[in-house]
Amino acid sequence: IAQADAQIAQAQVEIATLQQAVASHGSSIAAAQDSVKYAQQQYNRNDELMKRGFTTRANFLAAQHSLQQARASYDNAVAAATEARGTIITMKVAIITDMRICMR
Repeated sequence: IAQADAQIAQAQVEIATLQQAVASHGSSIAAAQDSVKYAQQQYNRNDELMKRGFTTRANFLAAQHSLQQARASYDNAVAAATEARGTIITMKVAIITDMRICMR
């Protein structure tokens, strides 16, 4: 029982750490959303200027690349948060299972 209690305590510490990581990912997601919004605005601006012949293709492509990078950063931040949440759920299930085994 003592060993199971120690394992549960360790898992609870790991869950707390992962919950902090999820909170941190939330900040990363918000920052990435801001970057996507800004990059989209710059892309739209350059797209319109390109259609009117007031910017270079290089500027347009740079804006397009920045938008693609911002979207990828956002996707990565969401994926990291989702993975951390999944790990938390898995660990909570393991704790509950361990507790049930200990109670037998």
